[in-house]
Amino acid sequence: MTMTIAAKASEIVAGILARCSHIDAMEFSLIRSANPALRPRSSMLVGNARHTQAMDTKATVGVSYWQAVLGQFPGLLAESRATLEAVTLHNGPGNETFWVKRDTLQREGLPLQLCSPADTSLNLVSRARKLDGSVEFIPLLDFRVPQSKTNQSVAHAVCEHLFDQLDCDGFLIESAHSYHGYGATLLTFREYTQLLGRALLFDPVVDGRHVAHQLISGMGALRIG
Repeated sequence: MTMTIAAKASEIVAGILARCSHIDAMEFSLIRSANPALRPRSSMLVGNARHTQAMDTKATVGVSYWQAVLGQFPGLLAESRATLEAVTLHNGPGNETFWVKRDTLQREGLPLQLCSPADTSLNLVSRARKLDGSVEFIPLLDFRVPQSKTNQSVAHAVCEHLFDQLDCDGFLIESAHSYHGYGATLLTFREYTQLLGRALLFDPVVDGRHVAHQLISGMGALRIG
């Protein structure tokens, strides 16, 4: 298998289509960051010393906010139902999802014109529709490690290890703060959930909460534009 470092998101979509000739359409979603339902409910602790300490741990150790909070203050879960609800707040694949046919993607590229207003992001959803009408899944991995030459090698090695078990080529690209990994093959739902389970073993290098949200939804999404 081959892992390719991609410079642009369009290279990833084109590469997946080139390697998966049985894809008829790919699914995308739009996420509007201004939607309060998609914001983490960490505001309940803002101004609290525990929030400040958790934010410091998040920044220095590289774990998620709630890993930092619960690792240091697990008693919060017994103190407040609001904390339980905040930890389990589920963010799905986006405000709206839609399918784009293979020939449209190859002719027109990514539908980036939909990323308006500026707080709207275009996301690749893990589901892909095959020529026979059935749906399978594109492997998606979200990393937490900050961007650096060393951490790019780390993310590359993790993708290579996980995708190699599927005999699957892949792509790695810089995200806003870390890296995104994409597999260039289609998986059955069973294969897809097994991959996510293996990826979870690499938490916190791989974003474990992103994996959890994929498992809850039965699909996932990664920002691509």
